[in-house]
Amino acid sequence: MEYTRGSVWSKWDLHIHTPKSICNEYGGDTDEIWDDFIYHLENLPEEVKVIGINDYYFIDGFEKVMEYKFKKNRLQNIEKIFPILEFRIDTFGTANESNFKKINFHILFNIDDEKFEDEIKKIKNEFISMIHLSKLPQHQSKILTIENLASEGGTLQLGFNNIIPSTEEVFNVLEFPVWKNKVFTFLGYVEWNNLEKGSQLRLFKENLYNNCNAFFTASPDDNLTKKQQVLERFGEKVILHSSDIHKLSKLKKENYKCFTWIKGDKTFDGLRQILIEPKERVKIQETNPLYDDGKTNVIDFIKINNGSQWFEDKKLELNS
Repeated sequence: MEYTRGSVWSKWDLHIHTPKSICNEYGGDTDEIWDDFIYHLENLPEEVKVIGINDYYFIDGFEKVMEYKFKKNRLQNIEKIFPILEFRIDTFGTANESNFKKINFHILFNIDDEKFEDEIKKIKNEFISMIHLSKLPQHQSKILTIENLASEGGTLQLGFNNIIPSTEEVFNVLEFPVWKNKVFTFLGYVEWNNLEKGSQLRLFKENLYNNCNAFFTASPDDNLTKKQQVLERFGEKVILHSSDIHKLSKLKKENYKCFTWIKGDKTFDGLRQILIEPKERVKIQETNPLYDDGKTNVIDFIKINNGSQWFEDKKLELNS
């Protein structure tokens, strides 16, 4: 897609799970549930132009969303959809009274939409199939598949709860030439931040910080001042907001929350631009940053009619 208008502000929601995600509360993986899910995506606030389909370990949910968009002509309100695989860090979990909160590591892939079926096969064959179930000796002959994961606990959910693929192996595969400059990675902020208890794991926390491009948060509001101050102690990486959606109720307009505004093309390169100009390219807030300086009106486009003597009839979109 060619963007003639230049960089404009739009909302990017990069953390939406599907009815195929291992952990979800949509109510099933049926045609009826999927139609409802797609309908809700089509009725997101109009400023949401980019979404990430962010399912655990596998890409089947993204594949189905792309079939809706490009084979059924749905989701015309969304200009770009990214596939994101959500893994878990196998070395650490943060404890509370009842369980461990595992640190989530998210991998966003750059794909060519016109070849999305081939791109999905590539991710399946040259990324997911390169990962074993875990680093335990008994899993070195088992690659990461839904069937193998389910066999470890009797159900897919139990296998997912009990088994974590090797983080080192994931990082190693990301270094393969085929994925160079083709991925963008995130860490879940809360679990990562909870690593440091009395500075006992600070070196490991720093190492994880250095192995990601940015952070995710699902804060209930857009005040991320404290989180940003913590990140500034480690460097200059940005934090993006999404509600981490696992159920339809969070997609409804009255409940929907995504405070991430990015100024750039709706492309992978547009996303990577936030690494170069984070303060100019990312805003976490409810309202459009376009109006932060008090503007109330902007000229959206100029349309030329009946100007054949001098100009061809056309619509010229303008940057604000």
